[in-house]
Amino acid sequence: MLLPFAVFCLFVTINIPCLQSRGKLSYDDKVAPSSLGVNWRQRQYLAQLMVNEGKLDNFQHPSWDETRAYLDKHGNAALPRTLLEGITFDYKMTATEFVKDFGFSLFFGFRQLALMLFFPFIILFARIYKRDFRSPDMFIPLIMLSVMAILSLIVVSYIEPRWFIGIFVPAILFYYMNQRQGKVRQWYLTANYVLVILFAFYGMYGIAKSYLNNHP
Repeated sequence: MLLPFAVFCLFVTINIPCLQSRGKLSYDDKVAPSSLGVNWRQRQYLAQLMVNEGKLDNFQHPSWDETRAYLDKHGNAALPRTLLEGITFDYKMTATEFVKDFGFSLFFGFRQLALMLFFPFIILFARIYKRDFRSPDMFIPLIMLSVMAILSLIVVSYIEPRWFIGIFVPAILFYYMNQRQGKVRQWYLTANYVLVILFAFYGMYGIAKSYLNNHP
């Protein structure tokens, strides 16, 4: 019972900014006024187009009215309406955003988990190299890789780091269990501890700097 409760508390903690600002687990209102005839997928796709053209900052969205105006100007077929259409609408853009979003996922995961993020992938590739496809060690690494790849593929706009809580917690547990079994080399353990400490100090520095800037 303790582990599910701890995961629930961590999930709520990560989503506190959303709950405080909007009272729900999302920063954005994803349902457009019915009179506009647009949906969230179109608004999200337009956001990435505008970011790529330098008309919008990263991690921002155009308004519902701007989305409607874009369709009025370019036609109702100018933006994909469904998930599948979003993937197949522009294959070059889909591939570009996949690489970018997957790279962001790895970067963010590294900032949060340090070398614990990469350990499951090391195990996965080691099992594949040895053709040990039935090993239970492959389950969590495969789930992690699949979730990160799917999110990077279907989300043409930006990825929210809090979406990865469902795979980062298992990654930490996977690392911990292998560490207890003596499967993690000492140099890897040491390097991970050093990185975790450095990231912690960097985070505290960022919080202190932000506080001082806002309270001169």
